[in-house]
Amino acid sequence: MSTHYRNALPIDYQLHDYRIQSLLGESHFSITYLAQDTKQNHLVVIKEYFPNQIAFRLEDQQVQPAQKNQAQFQFGLEHFLQEGQALIQLKHPNIVSILQVFQAHNTVYWIRTYETTGQNLTNLLKKQGTLTEAKLMKIVPPLLSALTTAHEAGFLHLNINPNNIYLRDNDYEPVLLDFGAARYAFACRDNNPHQASHPSYTAFEQYHSGENQGTWTDIYALGAVLYHAISGQIPIDTLKRTKALKVQGSTDPLCPATQMGEQRYAQTILQAIDWALEIVEKDRPQQVAQWEEAMFSPQNQKQEKQAKLLAATKRITIAVGIVVIIATGLGLGYLSQIEKRLAQFLQQQTLIENEWLRKAALKRERLEQERKRAREHFLTLLQQPASASLPPIEQPISLPNQAIRSLQGHQGGVCVDGCLAFSPNGESLASGSWDNTIKLWNVKSGQLQQTLAGHQDLVLSIAFSFNGLFLVSGSADNTIKLWEVSTGKVLQTLTETNSWVGTLALNPNGHLLAAEGANNTVKLWALDSGKIVHTLTGHQNIINSVSFSPDGKQLASGSADNTIKLWEVNTGKLLQTLTGHQKDVLSVAFSPDGKTLASGSADTRIKIWNIESGKTQHTLKQHNNWVLSVIFSPDGRYITSSSYDHTIRFWDRKKGKMLHTLRGHENHVNSIAFSPDGRLLASGSRDLTIKIWQ
Repeated sequence: MSTHYRNALPIDYQLHDYRIQSLLGESHFSITYLAQDTKQNHLVVIKEYFPNQIAFRLEDQQVQPAQKNQAQFQFGLEHFLQEGQALIQLKHPNIVSILQVFQAHNTVYWIRTYETTGQNLTNLLKKQGTLTEAKLMKIVPPLLSALTTAHEAGFLHLNINPNNIYLRDNDYEPVLLDFGAARYAFACRDNNPHQASHPSYTAFEQYHSGENQGTWTDIYALGAVLYHAISGQIPIDTLKRTKALKVQGSTDPLCPATQMGEQRYAQTILQAIDWALEIVEKDRPQQVAQWEEAMFSPQNQKQEKQAKLLAATKRITIAVGIVVIIATGLGLGYLSQIEKRLAQFLQQQTLIENEWLRKAALKRERLEQERKRAREHFLTLLQQPASASLPPIEQPISLPNQAIRSLQGHQGGVCVDGCLAFSPNGESLASGSWDNTIKLWNVKSGQLQQTLAGHQDLVLSIAFSFNGLFLVSGSADNTIKLWEVSTGKVLQTLTETNSWVGTLALNPNGHLLAAEGANNTVKLWALDSGKIVHTLTGHQNIINSVSFSPDGKQLASGSADNTIKLWEVNTGKLLQTLTGHQKDVLSVAFSPDGKTLASGSADTRIKIWNIESGKTQHTLKQHNNWVLSVIFSPDGRYITSSSYDHTIRFWDRKKGKMLHTLRGHENHVNSIAFSPDGRLLASGSRDLTIKIWQ
């Protein structure tokens, strides 16, 4: 369970009668918390309206929309409020209970019951693969009853997927969570309706801004969930199915449930699932009762049993007839004709099956060849040396005092610490954003060179390779992507199971990658093999920042457990733990000579550490809010910091004194980076701008 997210309310924060205990989850639309009801003394779940791509949190915890997005923010807020107020009236044992809805901090909060024991259907399917028919029958009827109640009250769920079906322990009694009508309306207004749903469980009409949606839309989603439960496979989404059928002219790539579950489930159940998964809405059941009757009607089940008995009888009759005919030597010509027709049919079926297998094999082979070529190309880039004409470091570096450019183009803020990076030759600047993209800018002209799109969630950290030929990015979609800078293509994707990649760093020779991993770990990846060589364990909370020493022999990691750990890279051994910060360590950076480490914290302090002794040399206290990023100037003389307080500050490394402050951003300054020669400083902010200072 996560306990930290940069947009979230702080742990132990008192919101009316509720004290925040931990973070349960976040999406583009909302943040969900576990909280203690201090009056009733029991746990509840709080859902906060927070569209993170158009809004940010102020120091007093108010939620503030960006000026150009105020109308869209208000639209979503009103829908979220109205939906919550209506759901309070919706009472059903298998629908989550909304206890209270209120407004605070310029946003809206839902309070709902917390299920203390059990798991969601996603986790159960991960463990078991599929559900038996007996288990399915415990889950499906209550869900159909819950949907019927919602539909009769005028509600569409629009967000049914395995994550939103919670199963209570022991009896598998389901609870339907997280109605998504407000989120969907918000996404439609943003001309991005698919963002509101899980694609594999989303009906085709949901991709078209509210057209033709109705009870049949929820029926499709639940049908997709049941397909997953009987097949063990996530359904192919409707856009891919439609493309295959209408654009490519091929067959539906979704194998029917009647084939996937044959012999293991009642035929009526499988046929009902296939009916629900029809792409065109009018071809689906129009009401839950209609679908339920097809699935569970005693008459249908009786007919199925009769059909099975008849089929068995026919098989026996045919077999006996053949034996009799052969035995008597009669009707040999007729028998020969039947055998020929049967052989022709079987041959035709075999040809169809072989053609399908051939196409599938060709597709797998093509994809494998593409991956292999991309991998080989990446290894070639990895072996290329750094440019011999790198810009010399200015001596001494002059402190920047004015913004010479303001770069705009991101639709979300530049992410915190490590989301700005100059290329080694200083000609390009890369920026990673909460709009899921990375942008490459020409430093001299300020022009956008290209946008790297491929991540499915927030980009949280980026780094240039030592030779400037490829770029690495980490994301909240649990992946690390390696991009070729010249083409903008993804060469390789590394997946971190069950964890976003909130921070990463490349070692000086570019062959080793350190990245945040699951369960409060740091993973060390060998890029030449694409494999994890060490998993560093010891932190008690998530990792916010990692940094290699200049010689690549040590790695520093800063964590939300308030500590910094130093690791030996070759062995993965923990060397020492630095303690002294009172809150989350948000940023760490080695000095160019490797003798000093700087750390920035949510306690508003910057600490300068002696690596050899592990002791604090200076504690810098001028910031009045979280220190989000700390870096050293290329010559090592200065430490530069950026903060939640909207400022950038420069410090004398040896004396520990503040020298200069830059102001100009209208929101938190999340990330900073020096150009290789030290002449320029780049800063990225929640105000959606990147400034270049000189």
